[in-house]
Amino acid sequence: MSVVDILDNELRKTQTYKPKERKCIYPLDLNENLVIPKELLQEIIIEAAKEIDPRTYPAKERREAEEALARVHNVDPEQIVLFNGADDAIDTLLNLASQANPGKATVLALKPSFTIYRTRTLAKGLNYIESKIDRDTLKPDLRDLTEKASMSELIFFDIPNNPTGTIPLDRVEIEEIIEKARGIVAIDEVYAQYIAEGWESIDLVKKYDNAATIRSFSKSYGLAGMRIGYIVSSGRLASILKRSTLPFHMNKLALRLIVKVLERNDIFKKYIDEVIDLRDYMYRKLTEINPLKVYRSYTNFLLLDAGKHHSEILKKAHENGYCIREFRGVFDEDDKYIRITVPPSRETVDGLIDVVKQAVG
Repeated sequence: MSVVDILDNELRKTQTYKPKERKCIYPLDLNENLVIPKELLQEIIIEAAKEIDPRTYPAKERREAEEALARVHNVDPEQIVLFNGADDAIDTLLNLASQANPGKATVLALKPSFTIYRTRTLAKGLNYIESKIDRDTLKPDLRDLTEKASMSELIFFDIPNNPTGTIPLDRVEIEEIIEKARGIVAIDEVYAQYIAEGWESIDLVKKYDNAATIRSFSKSYGLAGMRIGYIVSSGRLASILKRSTLPFHMNKLALRLIVKVLERNDIFKKYIDEVIDLRDYMYRKLTEINPLKVYRSYTNFLLLDAGKHHSEILKKAHENGYCIREFRGVFDEDDKYIRITVPPSRETVDGLIDVVKQAVG
């Protein structure tokens, strides 16, 4: 059997993410931040483009981006590792896990979690295990989680969780696991800025060599299309991560955008607060519709258990131009849920609520 045959057989076990060109008026299925005006972002992109020379490789742009992020998080620039989106950061961590225990590495995540953890782990031929979040308490069994963490090369925690939008572990619990884990504990915080009371695990990466915080410019800053992600970790782990990346894996424009956006952090904070207000408004409106179950979210989306009305809501939403996402197997294999991104205005929320009411009847 040829190598191509072997790879083809192995990768049949994994699902390939194929982004679709959506035909909808209201794209509320991918958790993009549509509250931030497109014109503001275009203005910043044009400004950044004028400051770079695309003919030369990025050097000072990378250093300046690291310094800008280091100021925000109050760490040394050497502790910042830049990536082509958070997915690239996840992939690099998986490569390290594979190197730590070739052919036998184990990756642990909660169930449910961000699906990329599982698909990319299996694509690399690594072992993937889970610790279940309880449907009622929305918390994992800490004993089970700690035991599995002790035998894993890499552990992922998405805080807040995707797709539930909840916070399954607090910082004290995460720290206890970091202390007992033999592998790297990656805290995926791409939605963390939507936690109104604030959340950050940077204090943990300052304390532990095996802790890493993943951040992104996709969700909070509305730059999903520019693919900007980064990891904050100890200087030692950051050095290992940098040795595992390609020399010029981020383009100059994206690097310059980091600086230009962070210069306007106060402006973006207002839009983040607006998303939080819209999320809470949509939550209140949806919880008024019986018999729907809506999960309290700390992200820019809501998870909805519609029961017998599940299919009708999806159908009505599609007919009225709303792209919303179906999730199956969230807690158990037969589960069927709906995830809805926070719309850009109250008017759009109200329109969606009317559609849901029609579907429920």
